[in-house]
Amino acid sequence: MKNGIVILNYLNMSVTFETVKNLLTQNNIDSFQIVIVDNGSKNGSIEYLSQNFSMYQNITVLEAISNLGYAQGNNVGINHLRKRNIDNVLVMNSDISFSEANGLEQLFLDIPNNVGVIGPNIIGNNNAPANPIRIPVGFKDTLIRFSYNSLRNIMPMFLKENVKRKTNNLVDKNIKSMLSNSENEFFVHGAAYILTHHYFNVLPELYPKTFLYYEAQILKILSNKFHLNYFLNANVKMKHIEDQSSKFSFGNKKSKKQRLVAKSQLTALILYIKLLRPQVFIDKWNKK
Repeated sequence: MKNGIVILNYLNMSVTFETVKNLLTQNNIDSFQIVIVDNGSKNGSIEYLSQNFSMYQNITVLEAISNLGYAQGNNVGINHLRKRNIDNVLVMNSDISFSEANGLEQLFLDIPNNVGVIGPNIIGNNNAPANPIRIPVGFKDTLIRFSYNSLRNIMPMFLKENVKRKTNNLVDKNIKSMLSNSENEFFVHGAAYILTHHYFNVLPELYPKTFLYYEAQILKILSNKFHLNYFLNANVKMKHIEDQSSKFSFGNKKSKKQRLVAKSQLTALILYIKLLRPQVFIDKWNKK
């Protein structure tokens, strides 16, 4: 099977450059097709990245016409690879890197049957694990989170703290390789994950309606609906700098982030309604 990688850049070209240079030190990297998508940066990123990676035959630099957001920006790269018969695609942030030289190879080894999404052992800035994430993503749970992010500025403190406790991400501290099932539910951080050929047998790309935030939960909602499992490969470690894109987008302002999170949660609620007719949903998506 053929494997590819998509890296989305927005304004932070120097961070993306270092990430790709680090990626090029991975074992057997020449067998991977790499697509860097500049998401309408307008700061010289496309020229800078094109110039620095033009000598690599397995790297393609693409330019989006504007800032399409996380999902559609990554879909530019995903669709480019899929048209070239790439079976499995690693979607990774521009601020994450493998800890060991064989990490990339190991992450793609032995994809279990009916697994749509594979995640590595991601370590954040505080050296704490970011995977697996164990919070419910059902309609009711999403509605509570949407209400919290929409109304938190006018909520009384006792209610705000109560809701916050119920909506915080719960990350399993006992990291070991595991497969999701009805008794072992989890999803993985959006900083890096593989969409496998099993995923593409059912879904064409990432759900394109999210701009920023809540993408991992929406991916889990879709995976649950179409019976695609998750696999966490705890042996593959990746270091994540965190929040680089959001820093360049809006300076990590809490009010702006809050609105974007709420908007994506509303998208998830609408998605649940659309999924009441799954075949109609898929047919419309494939015809877009």
